[in-house]
Parts: sequence; C-alpha cells; structure tokens
Amino acid sequence: MNFDSISEFDAAEDFLKDNLRAQVLFKTWIPREKFIELLHGDDGISLSREDDSPIAFALGARPPLRESWKRFNIESGSTLISEIEATEKSDWQTYFIEVPTDAIASLHPKRRSDSEIEAFLKLHAPKSSVFPGNKEIVEWARVDEQEELVGVAAITRWESGEHVVVSVATHSHMRGRGIGAKVMGEVLAVAQKNSITRLCLGVNGDNAPAIALYEKLGWHPLFKFTYLERE
Repeated sequence: MNFDSISEFDAAEDFLKDNLRAQVLFKTWIPREKFIELLHGDDGISLSREDDSPIAFALGARPPLRESWKRFNIESGSTLISEIEATEKSDWQTYFIEVPTDAIASLHPKRRSDSEIEAFLKLHAPKSSVFPGNKEIVEWARVDEQEELVGVAAITRWESGEHVVVSVATHSHMRGRGIGAKVMGEVLAVAQKNSITRLCLGVNGDNAPAIALYEKLGWHPLFKFTYLERE
C-alpha cells in the first residue's frame, strides 16, 4: 500500500482543514505533544498518537496502517476490520455539537458534593469513565427531581485542550422519563457558562438509547469505530 506521512502537528492540522469531521476528531483526541504522524493514501488516512502504547485512528475504506501498530480505532465499514486478527474488539461512536450562542436556561439544580455524585454514579452507572476528583473535570451537569439527584454528566477538558462529555448517567429506576434529555440540556447550559464553544463525546456502539437521544438532540455524528488490539 502506497502512502505519505506527515509528522509535524501543524502540517497535519493544515492537511485536514477541509475535512471538518476529521479535523474535530484530530483536535479532540490527538494532543499536540502526543501526536506521532498522519498517514494518507488513496483510500483513507490514519492518525497515530502516544498513549500507554501508541494508538491509531484509521479513517476510510482501506486506511494505511503501520505493521508496528498494535491498537487501532478503525472506521466501521473498512475492509481491514475483517483482515486483522484481534485479541480484543469493540464498537463505539463519536459525536460533537457546537454550543449555541443564544442564552440557554439552566435548571439551577441543587448544589451537590463530590461524595453525593460519586455515590450516585456507583449506584446507577458504576462503569462510568470519570468520577469526582478527576483532574480533567470542568464541572458536573446535574438534574434533580423533587430534591433527589436523578441525572449527571461531566464536562472534561482533555489533554488536547478540547472538551468532552463523559459519565452521562440517569437514575436506573427512572429511565424513559426524559431525564437524559434534561441532563444533556444542562450540559449545554454548563458549557455556555464556562465559555465552551464545542463539545464531543464517545458512546459504546451497543448503547442504542443513548445514541438515539444524542441524535435527536442535534449532536452530529463524527465516526463509528471498531476498536482492535492485536498481539
């Protein structure tokens, strides 16, 4: 497979300037100081970054991949997915939204301590990726009903400097009552208060209710990925 490599962060950013989705992905998930290289060929591009071990985001039908890479997020639909012998495989999706400039009314929920939010997450969403005390947290969005905490989400400032919504959770006995929509509305209000102009998020591919909610609320799809690890 023939491809070219770009190893300068600014040059990679310039290369992606006319591809909004890839640009948002790059700016959010590839910190400048951890950028390795961008590979581009006729059938796709790949972006690699340092992590615990290097990891790549591969976009297109047959994006170029280094033989030395062991961890990939490959765009769903790529024919490479079936060709790579993987020890781990899972699907996830990415979304983004531009925070509206018109004033967003906050629900003005009751102030909650970190211990209250942590207890809520451990009870209703124990697999959440971020808990109170994480240094990346900008602020928690919260929703109450009759003085009871029923939903939360964290806005985080990632190492790239961009903002990502994580640990979206609703009360497990109150799902299907519109609480998720209220949480995501409060997320936008909190973002606006903090002068944040764009938010991203990732969601497991099998979480159909969350995916339907985000799309209904106007979040824009970035990419659907299959995560692969190989020996």
